Amino acid sequence: MAAAEQSSKSKNKLTRQQTKGLRIVCYTLSLCLFVLAILLSVFCSHGYSQELDLSKFTYVGWDADGLPRGIIDVDAIISALRLPSPNDAHVSVEHYPDVAALCSMSLTLSYTEDETMMHCTVSCDVDTLKKYGIIVESLEWDQQIKGAVIEEPDSVAPSTKPLEPETTVHPLQTEQPKMDEGYIVRLLDKNDNGLNLRDVCQRVHDERDFLCKEIFGNNYSTTKTQVYFIVDTQQEDYVNLYRAVYHTTQKLDAAELEKGVEPDVFFFTVDIYDLRWTAEEKIVYGRVDVNMYNTQEEASSTSRFDSGRYRIDKLYGGGIVVKDKNLFDQNGFIRFGGYPTSYMMANGVMWSPSYDELSEDMIWSLTAVQGHSLANVLRYVRKEINARYYMAFSQTEENEFFVHFNQYSWYEAKEENWEDRMTETERNNIKLLRQIQSLVEN
Repeated sequence: MAAAEQSSKSKNKLTRQQTKGLRIVCYTLSLCLFVLAILLSVFCSHGYSQELDLSKFTYVGWDADGLPRGIIDVDAIISALRLPSPNDAHVSVEHYPDVAALCSMSLTLSYTEDETMMHCTVSCDVDTLKKYGIIVESLEWDQQIKGAVIEEPDSVAPSTKPLEPETTVHPLQTEQPKMDEGYIVRLLDKNDNGLNLRDVCQRVHDERDFLCKEIFGNNYSTTKTQVYFIVDTQQEDYVNLYRAVYHTTQKLDAAELEKGVEPDVFFFTVDIYDLRWTAEEKIVYGRVDVNMYNTQEEASSTSRFDSGRYRIDKLYGGGIVVKDKNLFDQNGFIRFGGYPTSYMMANGVMWSPSYDELSEDMIWSLTAVQGHSLANVLRYVRKEINARYYMAFSQTEENEFFVHFNQYSWYEAKEENWEDRMTETERNNIKLLRQIQSLVEN
């Protein structure tokens, strides 16, 4: 009896101990699941949790009016965080509070004691971003103005007055200075950028080809030897004159060359008068004359314009040589007047104006670069598109570009099948650059 009672008590004690242990395990598992749920809700609501350094996605440079302006590359931030792009038609921003918070950021600039630096202040919904696992490192910092040239007299003097806040805009939305409607007295706009001369050049080429075909059929070659822009300050005969000078040579067949036949050569000018800037922001012109000469010296002579009544500008490669115009920016890319210079985007791709769709006006604005022909500048614009994909330039065949791009730390010659990855926009840009280069060279 006593033994049975003792056995029963032992079994009851063992059962209570097992129950207690089971409860402890359950409590522990419940607590772990609760903590895990909190961590998942706070840090993994969108599958990421990381710090965001806004300064790495912000560009500060001079705008078209010579004032410092700042741009936050929100698209690059969204791409780096792997968030849905608000540019996609099927994405509704209201369903993504973190994306909405990023898109609503605004940037304010104020001057510092250093003329090359601006103080950046960002207005941002940090609470919403934090809720979705995006930790903003800082909302204020000092940043260098890219491409600032302090020695130039037109540089903006520092001031204690902050600039007006501006919302995030795309770099190519910078408004360009307008021309005054009427006759043109120089081939530059108010910001010293070259005007779009495509229509003028096309008319010159049409007149050239018509004359040469009348004389030689299709058997000829031409060389543009000089271009002038002449302004009649007294406006007695005309207001302005765009003149292209050509040297044309007859092409001979093999039999004629074997006989030692000398090819015919002649020289001529195409004159386009009274270029005007219209309300539609285009260049139109008046009469067109073609004149033939016996020698290169006669065709190129400007002796009739020697009086003080005329102002003559020589154009090289389609554009006027202007002082204080830098060709390359800090990353070795061509500087487009009035647009930001290049910078590294979050995905590692170098941005420049040629990364987006180029317009004819933007391309023709490169006529105002010092010491370089427009044709050569356009070659560099095309090659920088290739360089962004790390195209390997031949040291023998393309040594000019090999030397140029290899001096910059961002460039590596490591890709062979880069053409397949080019965007349609970049392909169109290269096509347009080639078209205008052909106009200039021929």
